[in-house]
Amino acid sequence: MRATKFREEPPLEDQSWNFDDVFGSVCKGANARERCEFWQRDLWFKYFDAFWTPVSENFTPRLWPETKEDWPTGSTNTDRTRRLLLRVTVLGLLQSAILEKWRSDLKSDIAREMTTLKKELKISKFQQRIKVLVGRIDPDFFTTLNFAGFDASKDVRDDLVKQFLILLHERQPFDDIKANHKFWNAS
Repeated sequence: MRATKFREEPPLEDQSWNFDDVFGSVCKGANARERCEFWQRDLWFKYFDAFWTPVSENFTPRLWPETKEDWPTGSTNTDRTRRLLLRVTVLGLLQSAILEKWRSDLKSDIAREMTTLKKELKISKFQQRIKVLVGRIDPDFFTTLNFAGFDASKDVRDDLVKQFLILLHERQPFDDIKANHKFWNAS
């Protein structure tokens, strides 16, 4: 599996890490390839669910539809906001930012507490940490967003991730970000 670039925190510093660095310790296998195969076969969906369940809970019912019938049709302001949130690009950026912060916290916790990585990567612990992080992102982050174009511009996508990270690192309250950033104000 190729290395994925994740950022630590604003200001952003590129540091690479790969699957085996983080999740290899919870996978069976004699080498990285076998551990990746174990992950794909036995674990990835469990972690996928452990990640997206807290995201869904945080944004339901204001942004995340409760049932299939509630998915946006585009006819109301709520539908337009939901469509913005639920775009693959925006959800991918949200996921990247949360996992970047989670990885940063995990690295710090392990160094500070001298705990084993395997203990920290239990699915229930992973899900608890994701729930705390996603809880820092107010649904109004999306409902008051006055910007589009996240699919078209790398700079705009990077800026959105930066705004997520500012919230995730609790550097600034959302109201301050919203008042001073082009994504939320029309000026």
